[in-house]
Amino acid sequence: MSYPLTPGDVDEVRHFWIRSVQQTYFAAELKILSKGSHHKSNPRANLTPGGRPTQAFTSAALSKTPPDLTKNVATNGSYWILGGQAPVRAHILRCVTCARLRGLQAQQLMGQLPPARVTPSQAFLYSGLDYAGPFTIKTWRGRAAKTYKGYFAVFVCFATSAVYFELVTDYTSEAFIAAYRRFSGRRGICHTLYSDCGTNFIGADAELELSSKLAQQK
Repeated sequence: MSYPLTPGDVDEVRHFWIRSVQQTYFAAELKILSKGSHHKSNPRANLTPGGRPTQAFTSAALSKTPPDLTKNVATNGSYWILGGQAPVRAHILRCVTCARLRGLQAQQLMGQLPPARVTPSQAFLYSGLDYAGPFTIKTWRGRAAKTYKGYFAVFVCFATSAVYFELVTDYTSEAFIAAYRRFSGRRGICHTLYSDCGTNFIGADAELELSSKLAQQK
């Protein structure tokens, strides 16, 4: 054999090793086949040699009738691998990335919606509240303009999912009360307003409750 190898030399070497592997691992099967008989326990019995693409228009013979090889031989996908499913499964089970992707994700059940979310009502009668920001706000345009942090009070209607934004100048209870008065002046007073336990919301709740009691006494 001369060097460099020609395509014909490469095919000859490939066929040599295919025959060597088959004679080593399939000696009993080759003996049965040489007698013209067929044994049902032969692992090749589950295959259809050549399969449906036998009449395919291609010059690559291995793509029509790929030779049989044992599962202990690494190949590039051009051969029938008898019993190849077991080593593939073993490789996948040893793969850390595959194990991470196969992991079962948490499947928590969602809680029941409160009545305010499923009962038709006036817009913003039942609302949720939170802040968005901070944002940089300018006192005015032009030279010597000062900037400070501001926030958006986000009101979300539970019944309609409508959203209303109101600008808040700082994180104090007084600033929130001013924003809430502007909101209620346009959208009406909320029957129930849900929020987190922010100190500005707790302070505003106490102040509004006190103002309501003083108004009732008068």
